Parts: sequence; C-alpha cells; structure tokens
Amino acid sequence: MFQLSVQDIHPGEQAGNKEEAIRQIAAALAQAGNVADGYVDGMLAREQQTSTFLGNGIAIPHGTTDTRDQVLKTGVQVFQFPQGVTWGEGQVAYVAIGIAASSDEHLGLLRQLTHVLSDDSVAEQLKSATTAEELRALLMGEKQSEQLKLDNETMTLDVIASSLVTLQALNAARLKEAGAVDAAFVAKTINDSP
Repeated sequence: MFQLSVQDIHPGEQAGNKEEAIRQIAAALAQAGNVADGYVDGMLAREQQTSTFLGNGIAIPHGTTDTRDQVLKTGVQVFQFPQGVTWGEGQVAYVAIGIAASSDEHLGLLRQLTHVLSDDSVAEQLKSATTAEELRALLMGEKQSEQLKLDNETMTLDVIASSLVTLQALNAARLKEAGAVDAAFVAKTINDSP
C-alpha cells in the first residue's frame, strides 16, 4: 500500500493560476530527488493534452510518457491551496498531488483516493485543513467525515427512555456535543415526528 509522508505535504500554499501551481509542485518533486528539472515540461504538456482534475477539489498533475526518463524515483508532493486554483472551466483544485512515477507504482495512491472522490464533504475539509497531518489523514481515509460520524462518542445503546422523542433528543444532543450537528438540527429532530 502506498504511504504518504507528512514531509511531502505542503499546507497553506498559494498560486495565482494552474501553471504557477504546477511549477511549484514540480520544483518540490525535484528538490525531493524524485525528478530532474525537465519534468516540469512534461507536467505542463500533460495539462495541454487533458486536464488532470479528478473532482472534489483534487488535481493530480503528472508528466507524460515522454518525460518518464526524467523520473529518478517514484514519489509525490501534495500542495494544499486553501483559496483554490482554477484548474479548468468550473474546476477548482484545493489540493494538487504531483506524481512522479516511472511505471504504474502510483496506481496504489489513486486507488486510495477513491474514497475521497466519492465523499462530497471531503473537498470542504481539504480546503479548511490547516496541518500536513490533517491533510494526510483525509487523503489516506484515516479521518472520518463529520457527516458520517458513528462511534461510541455519538451513539448510546443502553438508555432507559419512556418515549422515542426522548431517545431522539439524547442522541441528537450527543451528536451536537461531538460537533457533528448544530443546534438547528437538534431542534428539528425533537420537533419532527420520528
């Protein structure tokens, strides 16, 4: 399984446009010893062929087959752009994962990213994350979406209650305490019929 290191994650970056973002990522790949300096040309050429925007605020800029010889060792560099970078018409990337791979070694990472792409709430979380550790957890599927939070903190099974409304109120309050819902949700839950 592909492992993502926090040393390869750069939170809070800024870029005025897609080309500037790609140049920053290519420079980081070169500095990490993953690619030769010419790899940036392949990354920019790839974007001319087809956009590397995946969806849900994520882009995966990478080189072309013509620039595989510029790859010194497989690796990635993850850049977070909290203000977003326009990646194409109607496409805004908050995280760009620069990939350097001389073969299909990067496919494990792409498989791991499928959970991120299938959860619409992750784009907002990627945008608002503030640390490399938090970004890594989101990208690797280690951090549960607050919208899907079900654990011992949010559920109670051994409660004595005389009505379903009491159970609703208790569990809605636990969700609020965990930060998964707001007061409006609690009020709506108590007021609506089960």
